[in-house]
Amino acid sequence: MPAFFDRILRAGEGRLLRELGKVVAIVNGHEARISALSDADLRAQTALFQKRISEGESLDELLPEAFAVVREAAQRTLGQRHYDVQLMGGAALHRGNIGNAYRRRQDSGCNPTFLSQRFSRTRRARCHN
Repeated sequence: MPAFFDRILRAGEGRLLRELGKVVAIVNGHEARISALSDADLRAQTALFQKRISEGESLDELLPEAFAVVREAAQRTLGQRHYDVQLMGGAALHRGNIGNAYRRRQDSGCNPTFLSQRFSRTRRARCHN
């Protein structure tokens, strides 16, 4: 009987994972262009994002490109590249879903934190260690 309830509670999970997979594909599509930017141009992306937000672009429209910038910044500064599953977790957190990372390597808090803290006053990402 518990398996039956488990299947009912997870009914929409596949659809959500497909939607998040599409976001990751778009982020990966930006990777070649973003990685070709100089350090100064990469830093200037934040100001460009702020300008686009002030012109009426939503955070959801900006999300794939912002995640690609954060991924490239992490690669350059830390030498670590975000895995696709981390991008999916970040997109889920941005959408207001609950995300749970079982291992430290799967932590996906920096992407939605960059997007929400930098460009919005209403969303928060909370990380517990």
